Amino acid sequence: AKDFVSIKNNKPESFVYQIFDLSGKIVKKGKVETDEKIDIQSLERGNYILQIQTENGEKENLKLMKN
Repeated sequence: AKDFVSIKNNKPESFVYQIFDLSGKIVKKGKVETDEKIDIQSLERGNYILQIQTENGEKENLKLMKN
């Protein structure tokens, strides 16, 4: 990923997200509507964990690598 991350959601619902660095510190968080992009321009190059939580409480953690 360079400047933006897109998350495809099969359901038309918004979700909240948190991006953690590898030490566990939250470096960015917010709320995204269906098919909206997450702006990661402000993040340094490196590896992160992207945690998303849907409106019904389901959570998923994804690896994120910024080049």
